[in-house]
Amino acid sequence: MERSIGMICAAMAALTLGGTALAASQQAAAPVITVDRVQAMARPYDEAADAHQSLAAALAAAKASGKKVLVDFGANWCPDCRALGGIMSVDKVQAYVAAHYEVAVIDVGRFNKNLDIAAAYGVKIHGIPTVMVIDPASNQVLNRDGLEALGDAGTMPAQAVVDQLVTWTERPAS
Repeated sequence: MERSIGMICAAMAALTLGGTALAASQQAAAPVITVDRVQAMARPYDEAADAHQSLAAALAAAKASGKKVLVDFGANWCPDCRALGGIMSVDKVQAYVAAHYEVAVIDVGRFNKNLDIAAAYGVKIHGIPTVMVIDPASNQVLNRDGLEALGDAGTMPAQAVVDQLVTWTERPAS
């Protein structure tokens, strides 16, 4: 009888752990976007925002939550930036990003403001959108090889943008 109870307890524990693993894998699953093009956002960048404060808040929230920080450098005049903003505002994408990242959206104007933020990480912005993923524990950029991967967001299928976000999500922190 004791052996049966032990086996039942072990089986229940395995089911519980399996359910936790299943829930975690479902949370990490990439959203599927069924349309290639999404409506561009008119003004995704707050031109009056304090970018330094926005980044500091995202870093602090990420340290508390264990998420990574996604920093989107762009401008409202940029069609690819507006397209990226539209994709990021799709409900499924927004939920995925919120589950994995703290976000700072930073306006660079006409390449004449907030560039010092990228420079502090050793990044020179050549084109926009430029997207940095930061590990809050080490304060290191995790995607140096793909900073401009979403630079053609306006011509990319929406799913390709999502797939890139997933790639960065799965990249281990330093």
